Amino acid sequence: MIKNIKILVFNKEKPLLIGAGFVHLLKAKWEQNQACVVVKGATLLFFVIALNLTVFSQEKQAITLADVLKIGGASNLTIKEYNELQNLALAESKYAKNWWLPEIYAGGKTHNLWGADMVNNGNFIDGIARENFWAGLGLNASWDIGGNIYKAKANSLKLEASSHLTQIKRNEVLLKSIEIYYQCLQAQLEMSAYKELVNQSEIIITQIKVKVDAGLTYQSDLLLAKSNHSYLKSEMLEARITYSTNLSLLQEQLNIPITTELVCADTILTKLEMAVAETSVEEAYNNRPEIKYLELTTQSIQAEKKTYSTGLLFPEIQAGANVGMYGQPISPLNDRSVLNVALMWKIPLRNFGFGKVYQSKVSLSQIKMDQAKNSIAQEINSSDKALKQYSAILNLSKEAQDFSREALGQGVERQKLGTAKILEVFQMQQAYLKARLSYTKAVINFNVAQYTNFVAKGNNL
Repeated sequence: MIKNIKILVFNKEKPLLIGAGFVHLLKAKWEQNQACVVVKGATLLFFVIALNLTVFSQEKQAITLADVLKIGGASNLTIKEYNELQNLALAESKYAKNWWLPEIYAGGKTHNLWGADMVNNGNFIDGIARENFWAGLGLNASWDIGGNIYKAKANSLKLEASSHLTQIKRNEVLLKSIEIYYQCLQAQLEMSAYKELVNQSEIIITQIKVKVDAGLTYQSDLLLAKSNHSYLKSEMLEARITYSTNLSLLQEQLNIPITTELVCADTILTKLEMAVAETSVEEAYNNRPEIKYLELTTQSIQAEKKTYSTGLLFPEIQAGANVGMYGQPISPLNDRSVLNVALMWKIPLRNFGFGKVYQSKVSLSQIKMDQAKNSIAQEINSSDKALKQYSAILNLSKEAQDFSREALGQGVERQKLGTAKILEVFQMQQAYLKARLSYTKAVINFNVAQYTNFVAKGNNL
C-alpha cells in the first residue's frame, strides 16, 4: 500500500478530487498565514515609524558649562522653590507691617428687648418693650505697640535671612550641576578616545590580513587584533551608555523637558584658571551665606524675645469710633457720633518664663553657627589641599599622555614595517588609553575643585 502512494500536485483553480478536503484546508491555512504576515509586518512598520518620529521630534540643544550655570540658576526646581519661599517671607514681612491699620465697618443694626431689665440703681423692671436702630460706619483699632514693633522687626530679619538661604541652595545646586556636566564631558571624551583607537585597530586588522594572506604572519595575530577591536568597541558603547545616563541626570537637574535632547557642545577639555582671591578664614566666614543666614536668624529670635520683655513696657492703645443715624426703627432717626479710647498696660502672667524658651533658641542658633564655621574651615582646608594635589596629578598625567601617545605612534609605524609584534602595539594602545583617560579625569577633578574652592572662600555662583 505504501508503494502505491504518489506525490500529489494540486491545481489552484481545480483541486484534485483525491484528498480535496485536505487540499482546501492547506489552502485556507496558507491564506490565513499570509494575512497574519501582512498584519504583523504592518504592526512592526508602525512601531518603527513611531519610534523614528519620537526620536526625530526631539530637539537637540548643544550646551556648554556657561549654559549650565545660566539655565541651572533660572530653571532648577530647588532654586525655584527657595525663590518662592523668599517671596513668601517678603509677603509675610509686608503683612506684619500692617499691624497699625484699623478695622473699618459699615452697615446697620437693631436692638430689641421685651420683658424685664435692670435700671441704673440696680432694680429690675418688668414689662419693658424697647427697640432702637443704628446705621452708619465706624472703625476699631487695637495697637499693641511693643509686641507688633518687635514682631515686624523679626519678620524683616527673617526676610533678609531667606535671601541668604536661597543663595546657599543656589550654590549647592550649581556645584552639583557643574559636577554632572563634567561627568557628561568626561564620558564624551572617553567615547572619542575609544573611537579613535577603534578606527586605528581597524587599520591594523586590514594590514595584518594582508600579511596573513601573503603568508608573512600568523592567523593568531589576526584573531588577536580582531579580539582587541571588539574589546575597544564594547568599551566605546559602555562610555556611550554612561554619557546618555549623565545627560539624563543633567537634564533633570536643569529642569529641561524630555522633548529636548542635550549634547555637550564642548569637545576640548581645558584647564580652568579661576581668579580666587586669597582670604583668611575669618573673611570667608563674613562672606559665606551660611553664616549670614544664621546671624540674621539669631537676630530675629532676639527681636521676638523682646516682645515678652521690653515690649511689655509699651502700652496697648484701643480705639473705637462710629458715626451714623440712631433712633426708633425707620423713623424718627437722629445723628449720633461715638468715640471710645483706652490706654492700658497688659502683663500676661502666663508668659513669665517664656524668655527662657527664646534663650534656648538663641543658644541652639549659636551652636549651629559654630558647626557651620567648623564645616567652612574644613571645606577651605580640604579644597586648598585638593587643588595642590590635583595640580600635581595634572602635570604628571599630562606627561604620561604625551609619552604614551608618542610611543604608540612609533609602535604603529614599527608594526607597519614588521619590526614590532602585534601584542606590543596593543599594549601601547592600552597604555595610551589609560594615560589619556587619566589626564581627562585629572583636568575635570582640578576644574571641579576650583569651583568648590571658589564657593568655600565665600564667593557665590
